[in-house]
Amino acid sequence: MVRGLGIFQEWFAAYADQYVLIGGTATSSTAATCIPLDKKIGDDMARFLAAVGTDPTIDPKALQLGNVAVAELVARIAKAYEIEQGQS
Repeated sequence: MVRGLGIFQEWFAAYADQYVLIGGTATSSTAATCIPLDKKIGDDMARFLAAVGTDPTIDPKALQLGNVAVAELVARIAKAYEIEQGQS
């Protein structure tokens, strides 16, 4: 588990009907971690990831995500949230 994620989850439990993509959290998830999403949120995330994956201005190093390709980050997030890539 990501350090502090439990505290974050407790603190924002009252806002469970809202969502936010937190950079790096999904990329730290293990292969066995899957986070179920409401269909509407999943569709929104799929469109977001498709846009991010094709945006040449995104620099993971500048976002303090390390030396990893944007495509790899998108794939990790999609896997963690069980989002099928290439569909929007």
